[in-house]
Amino acid sequence: MKKIITIIGLFLIIASVNAQSPVGKWKLVDGKIETITGKRIEFLKEDYEKEPCLANVVYTFSADGKIITKADNCADSTRKSLEASNLAIKWESSGNKKIIVSTKDKDIDPVTYDFEVFILPHLNNGKRVMNWELKFDNDPEDRNPERARRLYFVYYAL
Repeated sequence: MKKIITIIGLFLIIASVNAQSPVGKWKLVDGKIETITGKRIEFLKEDYEKEPCLANVVYTFSADGKIITKADNCADSTRKSLEASNLAIKWESSGNKKIIVSTKDKDIDPVTYDFEVFILPHLNNGKRVMNWELKFDNDPEDRNPERARRLYFVYYAL
């Protein structure tokens, strides 16, 4: 009986650690901007309506910090643009609540998102869900012309 409880405990610890990692294949399912007035702009929904193939793009977060984008259902120009844009991006996590995204371009500052990876049985058929949030609390107006309060993304694991 103790062996069964120990095995179940180890399984839950491993599942919990795995749930917190962004490593794996993901689909971007939601993206919104919330302005300082509380208005929510569903920009991703608008993008998907304009270009439906974007809903099928697969983002692979690898353990070495790369993000590989596969946009096989998109037109060649869109696919090449998406896949090339993420070649220059690197990610790294800082603790279990921050993810830092940077590019090879030294003129662009790295961006730090709050992130969370979790499993809820009623979302994504019990698979992992990843939320990213960027808060613009003290961003100067020249970098935040829309006066956004926050930007967030939701990814579903494949």
